[in-house]
Amino acid sequence: MRKLPILAFLAALLPAAQAQEIIETDTHNLRLVADGVWFAVGNGSLYTMSNTLVIERDEDVVIVDSHVTPAAGAALRESIAVVTDKPVTTVINSHFHYDHAFGTQAFGDDVQVIGHEYTRARLAVEPLDDPTYLRSLDRFDNTLAEVEARLASADDDERAGLEIEASFWRAHVESQGETDPVAPDVAVSERLTLYRGGREIQLHWFGRAHTGGDLAVYLPGEKIVFTGDMMLGRPSYMGDGYVGEWAATLANLKQLDIELVLPGHGDGFSDLRIIDYVQAYYEVLKQYIGKQNLHLDGPRFRSNLQDSIGRNPQFAQLLDRIDTARGFETAYVIYKYPFLDGINTWDELIGLAKAAKIYPENVERLKRLRGSYSLKAYLNSVTGDDVILSRIQEGLAKYR
Repeated sequence: MRKLPILAFLAALLPAAQAQEIIETDTHNLRLVADGVWFAVGNGSLYTMSNTLVIERDEDVVIVDSHVTPAAGAALRESIAVVTDKPVTTVINSHFHYDHAFGTQAFGDDVQVIGHEYTRARLAVEPLDDPTYLRSLDRFDNTLAEVEARLASADDDERAGLEIEASFWRAHVESQGETDPVAPDVAVSERLTLYRGGREIQLHWFGRAHTGGDLAVYLPGEKIVFTGDMMLGRPSYMGDGYVGEWAATLANLKQLDIELVLPGHGDGFSDLRIIDYVQAYYEVLKQYIGKQNLHLDGPRFRSNLQDSIGRNPQFAQLLDRIDTARGFETAYVIYKYPFLDGINTWDELIGLAKAAKIYPENVERLKRLRGSYSLKAYLNSVTGDDVILSRIQEGLAKYR
């Protein structure tokens, strides 16, 4: 495979703990990041949508976040049983969003649920009427309808792949209909520490960011922090966020003695400069919202962002890709999937997909997307883990 110009820098930042043991289950990859601590990520066989931290204690297990649906939560429960026979007794909510909290019911009525006071308020009162969640229902219904419409007119060559895709989305939509959200029964205001079973687990509220109640779950003995969506390896969804306060919240996060950050979406990382870069993004965004009356000028935004991180030359290669504020997200897709660097056409991406030997139905899906979107629009739509792009990256590492 050709050498990519920013690959060496990105490899130094993401992902962390590559050498750690990974246990593969039917639905998850569980990465051992410390003794008895697992970072659980869905493998694409069903829709999990978010990451989970699994913390084993002497007699039980604590998890942080429970995925997007009861089915995803049940799959997580079964995957945890592969690495330990201890019961899950505690679920910690990093925040209230459906993709992190709506799998909790799969862990039974006796499980203790802990979250911030704001998270409890949002999950205790009509959580199924939350606008962000309702928009997701429409989005997934539309996705399923679109796949089923294509299936109805598919030829024999397309049918097998489309049937798999339709089954995937049908299962997700059906599980959404079974959701009965569980609100925390223990509410945190600023800090709570759990001392039990040979493990110290700290819960910190550092201020408003992605939501009003983001918790950072910190293991001081291991120097690991799970940040939910408060801190990803890139800017987060801002629909329920507090952009004017986000940078200050990240400054508070950096007061912890951290060696590994595990986010709610995407890979973990140990290079803490990533926090600096994302913090700088929010700080400059806040300034421009105030100065430009909600209008972001792309080149000037890029220049100020570059100034605020000290004109780091490697990161500037990513900033050079920014023409608008939205373009920053495209840069972070390349940041997450380095093989995309230099890929400018659908044909180039599809060629890499074939070289990676991913499932034929996924190649066909890329071909269908080509007919509906520009490549730039597709990459701009990726705000978290992308199953197809992840499989291409894994395949290229294996076969090229």
